[in-house]
Amino acid sequence: MAKDAIDLQTVSTQPLIVNPISFRLHNVDASEMLQQVLLDYGCEKKLTDFEPYGHDIANNDVCLAISLAWERNRGRQSPFYPYIRSLPEETPCFFTKENDEVRQILQELGTHSHEIERIVAMVDIERALFNDAVKAVVREIPLGKALGVTVKDVMWCFAHVLARRMNDGDDVAHGHIRPALCPVANHESAGLSFELGAGTSRIPGSMDVLVSLLDGVPRPLAAGDELYIAYRSPSGDTYEEQLVNHVEMRGAES
Repeated sequence: MAKDAIDLQTVSTQPLIVNPISFRLHNVDASEMLQQVLLDYGCEKKLTDFEPYGHDIANNDVCLAISLAWERNRGRQSPFYPYIRSLPEETPCFFTKENDEVRQILQELGTHSHEIERIVAMVDIERALFNDAVKAVVREIPLGKALGVTVKDVMWCFAHVLARRMNDGDDVAHGHIRPALCPVANHESAGLSFELGAGTSRIPGSMDVLVSLLDGVPRPLAAGDELYIAYRSPSGDTYEEQLVNHVEMRGAES
C-alpha cells in the first residue's frame, strides 16, 4: 500500500508495505491435513470416499478454502494472521454477490447490455456448483463440525482462493494462494499490466517489475490502493508473464 499518491515515475521511491507473497499452503498439503482432521475427529473415511464430491474435493481448491477458513477463525493464534488480515472483507468473485450487484458492476465496466444477462446466468450456475461443493465439505463430510467453520466461512475463503491462487506448474495441485488480486480473474478484460520505467534494471536476464491495476486504467494510485507487484525473468514462462501477455492481448482486442 502506498503512503501517498504515486505514479510510474515515483513508485520505486515510495515506501510500500509488502505482504508475504503467498499463504504457501498447497492443495495437496491441505488435503493431507484435512484427512488427519477427519481421523482425529473419529471418522475413518478418506476424503475420496465421500460421494459425489469426495474425489474432486481432495484435489481442488476447496481444501485450501476450508484450511484458510479455519486459520482465519483462529485469529491472532494463527501463524498466518498477518496474511489473512491483509485480505479485504469484500470478496472479489461474482458468485459471492447478488445478481443485481453483478449487473451493476458489469454496467460500470461498460459491458454491453446483451452480454450482461448471459454473464449473470453463468454466475448463477457457478454459484450453485460452488455452494454444493462447499456444503458437501462442511456438512456431509464432517469437517465443519471438526473445525468449527460454517458454509459462509468457507465460501468467503473460497472466493479469495479462486481469485488469488497461483500455479507453480500445470498441475492445479501445486497451487497456492497469493495476497494480490488477479485482475483478469474477476472481471473479463479488466486490469492492466506494464513495466515500470523507474528503478528497473535493464540487464539481460534480470528481474523486471510489473504492476497490475484493477480498474484497467493507468492512473495515480492513492494511499491504501492494493498493488500486485511481481518479479519475473523476461525470458521465463512464469505465471506473471502469462498474465501480462493475456492482459495485453485483451487490451489489443478491445
